[in-house]
Amino acid sequence: MKIKEIKGSQKVKEYIESIILNNKHEYSKLPSERQLSVELSVSRNSVRNALKELYLENKIITEPGSGSYCLGKKYTRNLLGVNNLTTTIRQSGFFLKTNIISMKKLIPDKTISDKLKIKNELVYEIIRLRKINDIPGFIETLYISVNRCPNLDKYYSELSSIYYIYQNIYDISLVGGTEKISITYPTIGECKLLNINQNLPLFFSSGITFDETKAPVEYYKIVFRSDLFIFSYLIENIEYKRRNIYE
Repeated sequence: MKIKEIKGSQKVKEYIESIILNNKHEYSKLPSERQLSVELSVSRNSVRNALKELYLENKIITEPGSGSYCLGKKYTRNLLGVNNLTTTIRQSGFFLKTNIISMKKLIPDKTISDKLKIKNELVYEIIRLRKINDIPGFIETLYISVNRCPNLDKYYSELSSIYYIYQNIYDISLVGGTEKISITYPTIGECKLLNINQNLPLFFSSGITFDETKAPVEYYKIVFRSDLFIFSYLIENIEYKRRNIYE
């Protein structure tokens, strides 16, 4: 019986999948195309085809000029915490970087005005790309009343924390909010910013954060890479909890 020869690209793919399976480090860098070609005795074209297939299957990510990385554990977005994601990422030892895509004043549409409970007021629209260890993770769009935070564009930059500015410049403390989660697919622009293909679904979250008086501070929209994030929520039996408190 004749044994069917394994294609070069399949050989590379199986080899990389074994690396992913045994990977113990988040976002371990894979060997270069040249290294894989020499080590597995296959053509560079076979290596490229295998990497492309793994990328489309969302098993690896590719950073131009840097190389390919196998995906590690996903970051958790805790739906019960204000700014919890940023804090969690940094406390986990990862570097969180902000790239401001645009920041401008505009006349809001009815949806934004209703969310912020304002009328005939300008708002700041801030669009920023957040990178985790230089890997694009999510895109945020924030809407903030200009009257509530005058001259915000003079204080906020890629190196500053908007939550620090709220508290120390405007004496605003975020104490809670509401959020909705759904699934969407990326636009061409989002694909370029997040360095993903259009087949990768995204988590879409939108919500409002408010201060101690329950007044809205910001309305936000965020798209998260689904290959990098998961969402968690604490489920409680309220009746059981209440019963144990009063017994």
